[in-house]
Amino acid sequence: LWDTLGYCEREGSLDSSIKNEAPNAVVELVSELPHLQAVVCNGGKAGAAFKKYFAKKMPEQVRIFYLPSTSPANARLRLEGLAEHWQVILQFLA
Repeated sequence: LWDTLGYCEREGSLDSSIKNEAPNAVVELVSELPHLQAVVCNGGKAGAAFKKYFAKKMPEQVRIFYLPSTSPANARLRLEGLAEHWQVILQFLA
């Protein structure tokens, strides 16, 4: 587990308040994990940052999943809905 952003400034806890962001060294981390099969982004901001900074630099064999946030602030989906979306990662958990 690792955040896409290594640094940012924000007032409060809303992702929409993030400014002055700087990415983590995700590409470097992935280069040290030759058996990595998937990357999962938890929520819209993580997904947007991953697309912006890293998606085009990922090895072909790494599948990328952009999933809805599991944060309690995500009232859009109930637990059942989240579970339905997130079950796609079960294939990588063995």
